[in-house]
Amino acid sequence: MPKREDSPMDADRRPDARPAQRHSTGLVPAVPRRAALAGATAAAAAMALGAGPLTRAAAPTRGSGVITLTFAAKNTGGPTPLLVELMQRSLAGFYASNRGVRVNITPAGVDTGAVLVQIFAGVAPDIIYDNYIAPYTQQNLLVPLTPYIKRDQVNPDIWNPAQVSIFTGVSGQMAVPVYTGTMAQMLNYTALDQAGLKYPTPDWTYTEFTALARALVLKQTSQRPQRYGTNLRWNISGPGENAYYLKAFGGALVSPGAAPSQLSQGANLRALQWMYEDMIWPGVGRPGGAGASDITSGALATEQVGTWWLVSVAQAMISSGLKLDFLPPPIYPGGRGCHCTADFYAIPQVSRHPDQAWELLRYVSAEPEWQRATFRYALLSPALNSLWDEWEQTVRATVPVFRTKQLQWFAQAAQQGYAYPAEYYPYADGQVTELATPEWTLLGNRQVDVVAGATQLDRMINAFERTAGPAIAGAEGQARITVARYLAEAAKSAGAVTFPTPPEQTAGDGVAPTPTKGITVSSAGTVTMRAQGALGLTRANGDNCSFAGSTYTSSRGTFTARLVAVSLPDGGGLPNACKIGLMARANLSSQAAAVAIWFGGNRGVRVFGRAVSATEMADSGAAGNPSVQVAGSPPAGGNWLLKPGWFRFVLLDNVWTPYYSFDGKSWTQAGPGQAVWFVGAWVGVFASSHQRGTTVEAVFDKLTGFQPATRVQIGNP
Repeated sequence: MPKREDSPMDADRRPDARPAQRHSTGLVPAVPRRAALAGATAAAAAMALGAGPLTRAAAPTRGSGVITLTFAAKNTGGPTPLLVELMQRSLAGFYASNRGVRVNITPAGVDTGAVLVQIFAGVAPDIIYDNYIAPYTQQNLLVPLTPYIKRDQVNPDIWNPAQVSIFTGVSGQMAVPVYTGTMAQMLNYTALDQAGLKYPTPDWTYTEFTALARALVLKQTSQRPQRYGTNLRWNISGPGENAYYLKAFGGALVSPGAAPSQLSQGANLRALQWMYEDMIWPGVGRPGGAGASDITSGALATEQVGTWWLVSVAQAMISSGLKLDFLPPPIYPGGRGCHCTADFYAIPQVSRHPDQAWELLRYVSAEPEWQRATFRYALLSPALNSLWDEWEQTVRATVPVFRTKQLQWFAQAAQQGYAYPAEYYPYADGQVTELATPEWTLLGNRQVDVVAGATQLDRMINAFERTAGPAIAGAEGQARITVARYLAEAAKSAGAVTFPTPPEQTAGDGVAPTPTKGITVSSAGTVTMRAQGALGLTRANGDNCSFAGSTYTSSRGTFTARLVAVSLPDGGGLPNACKIGLMARANLSSQAAAVAIWFGGNRGVRVFGRAVSATEMADSGAAGNPSVQVAGSPPAGGNWLLKPGWFRFVLLDNVWTPYYSFDGKSWTQAGPGQAVWFVGAWVGVFASSHQRGTTVEAVFDKLTGFQPATRVQIGNP
């Protein structure tokens, strides 16, 4: 694979901010996702790639000319050091063709919220992993891959077309598949023998499937639990990622046009009537997902299983002694249908090395070496259509119990195009899903009939699409600039931002703030703050500190300040518990809801969040979440004289995530984000000596996202 020197986009001219197919509604919550694949055992993994040392380049230094990519690779299970070693060996071909590039691999699970926070903080990996692409494409957070794909003449047909379809919008293809996970129907043939039932054939229909499942139901008794005939991967609260039943009947969860929800029409209605009236309500099909143990424990007689948990299926086959094997999904009115994974790799807009990141993406998804390695050490099914036969042979050779099983049905689902990934509503998938959940729940609990429930769902979803969806997309989607440019412009123009007029403060829920002369701001924007504060920031008694900041009304943002120096004007050593840092508050009363990150004497970096009132504060140190200790040892005398450092909060849908840095470039997250609701929040720098009669002087500069326009003493000094 020759290294490409020409780039389809230069560093200053990324693909523009045209919205992807799923526009923008703000950051949306992820719907629950399927659990990650359980990896093969460490011993089997170690044998899969064989021996042989991996030659790694020396750690890059400034000026070395070595580019280091950060790669959040799908965690396929097993001990992390061994897994990383196997992954690094799998990149041997990439390193051979990209001599100046090293890859720092971090095995990653699915955590959509955390990745979004990393992107908005500017600290996301160069390649991200997730299985829910809607929040990223709806907000234009990813680098379009189509220019690279066209330049390198990569044919998208090498991947599953259904996966490529959901990764593609008006800006082109935005991601590549990690793997193609498909499903087959696993049957307990021992249960069929005991019931005297005829074995179904591969060309069975959904009516035969329904009759078989009904015949295998066992009602609960004092000697045995309820056994369902099968499970339907369709939750009581809605389809989640499993809308393929609608596809199999010839319908779709999301239809094209101005009315994307047509659940009460035609094939969709027939599918819902079958699921609820024939399967879920009579107790024939259990709603929701299942695991291999559901068959071996007697909870299910048949179930759909995916390639992502074949290891546990093999263990169940060995330990249970049951006669278990696979069939393809039955033939529905619109053909067969099963779930397909939507796991993806993508390049976030904040990547510093998108060209090199593409070379790595191409290697792991469009070329066979990496994928061969992953199905050897983890049985992970391939993203490349051409590798299915090889995957099947590898699984049979690796796991003896599968040598006589009908594994070909997993490959057939991908090769014949009846494996369907999740469908997303065009404007705000997360918000539409949340809006519809109560109605789906009424239907699942049989509180409404199918026609009435489907009709009400159509009305709600389509009304949102006609009104709120386009309005949100127009305000936040079509006009939204890329994240990289957003962060750059926010930093450049912070001093010229016009902020709302601060509201008047009262003593309604604590001690009101008082103007203070102990805070000065230079013409260059440097803030010098002289502060006392007997209690500093406390759990139950409110706050006592000096504060300089301004209001902020959006639901998202990035706020940064650098602490230049700390001293005691009257001499002496710094109090051990002094608190100096960055804060966001609901208002300026002493007991307001607040979050903060600070450097504190010899106590390192600490964070806290108070959700509603002073009595509900959750101090990260006191509540069991360890404080982040800054590197370095205290000098003689026990007080650590603080060196210059940066603080940052990233606000994302009411979650404030703290970061700190010592160079303003490499950021470390300081504990989990604090979910605190602010309307018209105050953001600013603060200082407290935590010791009455002792004044601490702190100097801040490089403020972004706020201004030190309001300077007050919060609480009693």
